[in-house]
Amino acid sequence: EIQFPCVENPPSCFLTFSDVWTHLSCNPSDGSTFMSKNRLGWEKWEIIVQDHNTGHSLIKHKASSRLLSADSDGNIYTQEAKDGTVADSSALWIIQENIVRSVAHANLNLGA
Repeated sequence: EIQFPCVENPPSCFLTFSDVWTHLSCNPSDGSTFMSKNRLGWEKWEIIVQDHNTGHSLIKHKASSRLLSADSDGNIYTQEAKDGTVADSSALWIIQENIVRSVAHANLNLGA
């Protein structure tokens, strides 16, 4: 389960894996992702809805402005945001309750 205490506008949150109480983090200098027990700036993400009809959203790292993305092997990485747009669907996510689902790779769920 992932918890979303999103209270800002646009919503900012920690992507928290409650079973191990760690948070998805990103190193602002190189964009690498890792798990952390901290709840600091490197662990904060922003949800940006791209299409209200489909629910497709971007998840942007607050400290680096990089976009959370996934490849077909299920690897999580970040990519640079280009004027708030993405070249492909690897950085698009659907957020339903406490599940984050990759748009490009429907079988990849964070928190399932």
